[in-house]
Amino acid sequence: LTYSQTQMDIARSMWDRLEKRYPIQGESYSEARDVFDTIFFSYFMNATNLPQYIGGQSFSRDRKGDVGGKLPFELVPAEKQRQALVALQKYVFDEAAFQFSPNLLNRLAPSRWRHWGSYIPIFRLDYPIHDRIFLLQSLVLADVLSGDRLNRLRDAELKSQPGQALTIPELFDTVQAGIWKEVVKPDGKPIQSSSLRRALQRDYMNTLTTMVLRLGNAPEDARTIARYKLRQLRDALNTSLRRPDLDTYTRAHFEESRDRISKALDAQLQSG
Repeated sequence: LTYSQTQMDIARSMWDRLEKRYPIQGESYSEARDVFDTIFFSYFMNATNLPQYIGGQSFSRDRKGDVGGKLPFELVPAEKQRQALVALQKYVFDEAAFQFSPNLLNRLAPSRWRHWGSYIPIFRLDYPIHDRIFLLQSLVLADVLSGDRLNRLRDAELKSQPGQALTIPELFDTVQAGIWKEVVKPDGKPIQSSSLRRALQRDYMNTLTTMVLRLGNAPEDARTIARYKLRQLRDALNTSLRRPDLDTYTRAHFEESRDRISKALDAQLQSG
């Protein structure tokens, strides 16, 4: 857990150096794009390590009577799972983790040389920064709220002493409070939702809607909590929409989100 966060901090510092040092005089700007992608891949791989702690457990092949032997299964302590959730918010879900200057993004040019081991892009040439960031965020979010992980969290409550497990409600509370912070826990400051923020919020809403409509794998308790959290989110959106300081992007996003939640909650359920 500590290692992955350290590696992502290193990646951030390398992005800063990239803007200052690449490309060097006489080199193609494609060098900067190649380095940017290499750093992003490292960041991506380390970010995907973090969800493994949530509902995680260790498996041992020790036999009974072995010196220092353990039980076959040992749950990740709840406190370490909470640390992983905090790290996910900081390094993956927070838009501040992906603040790149226009100067850097506009120098990420593709190579135009065609030779063995390389190809000339035939689609858009500029760097698809939104697609890259959303791919990372959506994959991590899907992992955090996957059916298998939610099932393990449900089972962990029986495999732990009372009050010592990270529960499904706590997981949903933490994730929703982070992704929809400006709505769920407003601080009085003007709300201006960025494009990165809106994309992640839609994906979170779609994930919970899928659970509520029984279109994906999830334990029944998770579906119940998903419905409960969507109802809370709809109420919070109604409150936020009364504010006069919302820009057009944010107001339109909040209105659409509220309406989609209402339709999901009012939809007829179908049992498979």
